[in-house]
Amino acid sequence: MFSQNARSPRSFFVLFCLWSAVVVLSVFASPLPTGGDSNRPTGSAQVPSPPAPTLSSQNGEIIRSIRFAYRYTVGKHPVFRFTSVENVHAFYLGIGDIALSAHPPDISIGPVSKALDTPLVPTKESYTYDDLLVHYYLEDKGTLGMAKFNDEKEEDKFIQEVLKMELPPSKECDSFEFIERVMDKMAGGRHIDEQTHGNWLAIYHNMQMMGKL
Repeated sequence: MFSQNARSPRSFFVLFCLWSAVVVLSVFASPLPTGGDSNRPTGSAQVPSPPAPTLSSQNGEIIRSIRFAYRYTVGKHPVFRFTSVENVHAFYLGIGDIALSAHPPDISIGPVSKALDTPLVPTKESYTYDDLLVHYYLEDKGTLGMAKFNDEKEEDKFIQEVLKMELPPSKECDSFEFIERVMDKMAGGRHIDEQTHGNWLAIYHNMQMMGKL
């Protein structure tokens, strides 16, 4: 009885030592204060942003692909509201992901003559160029070449100038001639080289010979 009670203080001492060891290990295992946002992990821990659909040259210029597609609809085709014409051409120019074309403005009702006297309006399509190919079943003529802009601001300025172009009435101009003006504007601004412009002219003459213009 006496010897059993004598071992009790020793048991408490052992338990106390074990408990102290656990506390010490827990303190050292705890992370140190980060000191604020400046000490947050960087580098590989960050999720990289997806690459933009653009290329960059060595001097920082933005490079966009120039593509061309068209659709030829045989038969009656609604161009204006309550107004339809036959055998419609539709042409589209791709500058990177942007698709440009020219369409008549929306006219509620009127004869075809009124529609043909209405100037075309430059349009930036709501679809990307690739989506436009699928949505309208366009025939893609491929890449004509590349266009260069000093930066995105210059590219955006160019697109805005294109959208502000004043075009002749529909009876004197179509979306193909609009694209021709855009290509000439890019050539004049040295955004495209002579080879790219020459590729466009080759398509132009080829379509003329095939009777598609």
